[in-house]
Amino acid sequence: MERILNYVRTEPAVILLAINALGALVLAWAAGSISAHTLGIILTASTAVLSLIVALLARPVVVPVVKGAALSVLVAFSSFGVLHLTAPRIAAVTAVLSILVGLLFRTNLTPNPGPVPPAAR
Repeated sequence: MERILNYVRTEPAVILLAINALGALVLAWAAGSISAHTLGIILTASTAVLSLIVALLARPVVVPVVKGAALSVLVAFSSFGVLHLTAPRIAAVTAVLSILVGLLFRTNLTPNPGPVPPAAR
């Protein structure tokens, strides 16, 4: 378990945005029972929350905050904007955007090292 948590700490953007993409794809399969408006609310909120977590785990803070805001706005635009996409397409757009943004900004992030253990000082 510690190994998995360590990997999440070293690659917060990739891991959390992959979770967002997988969640969007799961919702795409369930989209027949969910309206496009409800799906847009769920995906926009989950994208914003996961982007905030990435910003808390990574440094510099500016890059993930700008990335998270841009991604959340793009997801909201695809959900509630002039595109009038169906629920499965909204989920697909969210998944693709999450993957692209996670991979593109991966190199611009340094994980927050956290507290330094006394033995390393």
